[in-house]
Amino acid sequence: RHTVRAAAVRERSPKAILRTLNQALLRQMIEHRFCTVAVGRLEARDGGARLTVCCGGHPPPLLVRSDGSVEEAGTPGTLLGIYEQVQLSDLTVDLEPGDAVVFHTDGVTEERREGHMFGEERLMELLRVSAGMSAAGIADRIERAVLEYTPGPPADDVAVIVLRLTGND
Repeated sequence: RHTVRAAAVRERSPKAILRTLNQALLRQMIEHRFCTVAVGRLEARDGGARLTVCCGGHPPPLLVRSDGSVEEAGTPGTLLGIYEQVQLSDLTVDLEPGDAVVFHTDGVTEERREGHMFGEERLMELLRVSAGMSAAGIADRIERAVLEYTPGPPADDVAVIVLRLTGND
């Protein structure tokens, strides 16, 4: 986390930030230490915003358009801290008022019940019907759905961050 913050001061590109993080992790030389990360840079634009995302082994964030359509806003990329050469790419999307971006851990989609995962499609359907809700409302709906899906405590971390463009100055 601290390395990402420090790199973000010098670098504008999320891909460059993650390359810096990968090199820092490799220099630590701690066996079996790796991480997955999604980094986004949000810039205000006339009447909207531009989001640039890069993912290092992390699930791409999901973009929920105001009309209810849902799309990935990034590509997974390589796990960080294992390989010297990593495949990372920045993806840029324009956001309009009413659009939301949902960052989530794999603990959301990989939560299991009777051998079946919550899954990406279930999450995307949940987001389709959440269009127009507040950021907090979307996050609460996801958390509730995952916790209701599993019979016991979650097996992995369940973290969700939602950003919603309101169109207010």
